[in-house]
Amino acid sequence: SSFRAPPPLSAAAPDVPRPWRHKPPRADPYDIRKTKTTTLTFTDAATGRSVFLYKKRNESLEHVLVKAILWSLAGQSEDGPGVASVELDVGDRRVPDVVVLRNDDTVAFWGESGRMSPSKGAELSSRHPHAHIVHMRWGMGGDRSWVEEMEARVKPTLAGRTAPFEVTTVNGDPRDFFDEKGVVRVRREDFEWRTLC
Repeated sequence: SSFRAPPPLSAAAPDVPRPWRHKPPRADPYDIRKTKTTTLTFTDAATGRSVFLYKKRNESLEHVLVKAILWSLAGQSEDGPGVASVELDVGDRRVPDVVVLRNDDTVAFWGESGRMSPSKGAELSSRHPHAHIVHMRWGMGGDRSWVEEMEARVKPTLAGRTAPFEVTTVNGDPRDFFDEKGVVRVRREDFEWRTLC
């Protein structure tokens, strides 16, 4: 017979690509395609707590990372007992990206990552006047027009509020707050804040 079996892979030259590896392994654990679905684990350096965040298909990695940043900041805050949860159903028609509940299950902290319409901000402000609300965005550069729009829409709801409504941005890359093992290191002082109430 003229058929000859190929040599075993172990005998192949080192520069011959292996058939199961279509590209080299990623060096960056945050090099995740937007179309990929995955679960990421993050640990807060300040408290030692960990959280599992599910990255949905077509959800940007930045949205997930900013949720983790908000989760870390909420866990360090003085709102409620300090145990923050991600995407927990709190009985509202909306689900917060990050929430801290008081012992009586009322909302102490409500965090939103990424785009939030001014009308949603006003709605949350009215429905949760005793919750510290934080809206955190990234990639805005010097554009502050969204802050002005949010403030104009939320302002009529502020009279009955007993807790702050704040907006802030992550300047630069959200990845800068994480190491390769998923440890997040953030402090409130790392961000510029604007308190609407």
